[in-house]
Amino acid sequence: MIINGREVKLRESFIESLIVFENYLGKDNPVIGRLFTNKIFNYCFDILSVFPYSAPKFIHEGFSIFDLRKATFQKKYIILYLVLENSIEFIEIYHASKNPKNLNL
Repeated sequence: MIINGREVKLRESFIESLIVFENYLGKDNPVIGRLFTNKIFNYCFDILSVFPYSAPKFIHEGFSIFDLRKATFQKKYIILYLVLENSIEFIEIYHASKNPKNLNL
């Protein structure tokens, strides 16, 4: 999909993490898990892809990727994405309580 002249890509790590959240949140009611996933997709495609520079840069010891961005969703989920000239790559989603040093980027 292309939004504002940039191809939107979902890395496998992003999709895998999203599946884990969907399964966890939907363990008692699968509809809740699917609603969460839909909200994340809407946030990524309708907000972050349209306004890619709205989230601050992700600056953390050990990470030096130039335009890696960190968006917060519902105050407890962190979405990492990379803004490139012709694309936006959603890399990872994790719970805010998780130490980012443990991420495999």
